[in-house]
Amino acid sequence: MLSVRHHEDYPTADPIVREAIDLGIDNKALTENVLGGAAVPTRTRVTPGNTGANEDLYDTYLYDPEKAKEFLDEAGYNDGLEITIHGPNERYAKVQDIQEMIAGMLAEVGITVHVDLMEWSNFIDLRGAVAYEEAYFVAYGNSLFDAALAVDNMRSELALDTHGYQNEEVDYLIEVAEKNMNLEEREEQYRKIQEIIAEDRPYIYLYAEKISYAVSDKIEFTPRSDEMLFITDIKRK
Repeated sequence: MLSVRHHEDYPTADPIVREAIDLGIDNKALTENVLGGAAVPTRTRVTPGNTGANEDLYDTYLYDPEKAKEFLDEAGYNDGLEITIHGPNERYAKVQDIQEMIAGMLAEVGITVHVDLMEWSNFIDLRGAVAYEEAYFVAYGNSLFDAALAVDNMRSELALDTHGYQNEEVDYLIEVAEKNMNLEEREEQYRKIQEIIAEDRPYIYLYAEKISYAVSDKIEFTPRSDEMLFITDIKRK
């Protein structure tokens, strides 16, 4: 995903610019051409199998380069826009290829991307100091299998500093959902949060990676959703 600044004085503070970036990226091309089908386009971090998943935002994307160009013109960047996307080098699968392909896609709609790849420790320092430019590339999981983990950092007390992002409805929904004992209501509250985040774009989600296993045809093995490996689950045919 791309973590995007909403702070004033950055072009990405304009929601039209953020939408243009989103529309300028072909998520399916990333998953198929770079990752060889080992990922699924998504507009949310909360994927199916997690409590509160919004499946309308999974396995979908918004690629529309012509509309992206129109939005840039509307935002006043008819002569083009320059942004920097930072990212860790060799931390994730095909990360350099992914970021270079994103830069190439955005160049087609009038956005020049300076790709700044760095060692993981330097990236963590940059992110922790909130010293990044317009955006950075990062990947997150959801080890608790609950939407609460994935949306918690979007509450204003955290997101104002890290993203310049604040949405009172998101704050309210996070607060009530984390205490709600009615499962159906709670799941609906988290689905609504994801819809708002997808629209506001403090994160521009790209894809969810699949977990790949190499398995001998001499054994029986069914991967677990929690990615744990138990020897008792692996049997000889």
